[in-house]
Amino acid sequence: MGVNTFLNPQPPEETEEIQLARSTDDEKYMQINIWNCSIVSIRQSGNLH
Repeated sequence: MGVNTFLNPQPPEETEEIQLARSTDDEKYMQINIWNCSIVSIRQSGNLH
């Protein structure tokens, strides 16, 4: 989860406004649930170091 915050160190002369978008609470909870399920799966497979 994150935001791509890369900005060109040598931007063109004309710059346009950068629009950021935030996820909804439902999207956040869905991503957390996916992450939690993947951790459980990894632990069950014995591949967690």
